[in-house]
Amino acid sequence: WTAIAYAPSITTFCAVASSGTNQVMTSPDGLNWTVRTAAEANPWNDIAWSPSLSLFVAVAASGTHQIMTSPDGITWTARTHAVTGAVAVGWDPVNAIFVIAGGTTNDQYSSDGITWTSGATT
Repeated sequence: WTAIAYAPSITTFCAVASSGTNQVMTSPDGLNWTVRTAAEANPWNDIAWSPSLSLFVAVAASGTHQIMTSPDGITWTARTHAVTGAVAVGWDPVNAIFVIAGGTTNDQYSSDGITWTSGATT
């Protein structure tokens, strides 16, 4: 297990894993977990929750679709990414965007979690 996010509005923890048969789990309390099916069997590195979009976004460093989204942590949809090598994802409430970091040149952002644009790096 590589990362966990909490969605208070739906009282759900969601965790992702970089390997194994079951790469997503959800929990209402952090104690009791239910295995869920990932959109693809990728090495999932990180997960974030957007309270304003009511959406989880998970990212992977490799795979056909390196981003997946879910409104509940149960049903996941693979998304097309702007650049490869996603390492971390976060939600920026000030700018209302998800931001993905992927090393030195692989940053990308999205205002809806579905359409991704490569961004400038510093």
